[in-house]
Amino acid sequence: MHSTEHKDEVIAVDADEGTLEEVSPELLPDFAVLSADTPRLQVAHWVLPAAIRVGVPIMRVNAQGVGPLAIPGEDTACALCDWRERVDALPDGDRLVDYRRNVQLPRTVNSATISTEVAVYASLAAQEVIHFLTGMAPPNTINARLVARLVNASFERRPVRRDPDCPACGTRS
Repeated sequence: MHSTEHKDEVIAVDADEGTLEEVSPELLPDFAVLSADTPRLQVAHWVLPAAIRVGVPIMRVNAQGVGPLAIPGEDTACALCDWRERVDALPDGDRLVDYRRNVQLPRTVNSATISTEVAVYASLAAQEVIHFLTGMAPPNTINARLVARLVNASFERRPVRRDPDCPACGTRS
């Protein structure tokens, strides 16, 4: 089981403004799950560094899977490490990210309405949180993202490497 000591200086994210503000340490959660997707491509850049900075373990859950689980003070990758790795694998990945960040595309399919996928990912996320908080089993999302393929009822654990230059969890950031 992991424990985290909170510092005197703590921060919280105001998602509407994208700013950080001070909050009391007793208000910090034992675990955070990032599942917001608005504003697109920005919310993770606000929430992940804030959680890691104040010592709160955080795991991302979205339509691309569950994880990775970032544990402050340990050598674990975060969702921004995963994002950078996936963007780097695309031809012209940075250009695509800039385009998506600056252009409001109509959402033809809202992934939040795909109930079976949401249910599977929510169950996997709940299991990961229980494993981490109780210590009954090691989480499967440490340095990995869990991906479900409902078409053929398969699951895949995709490794995620920690990026030393990551703005959230990197050792050189």
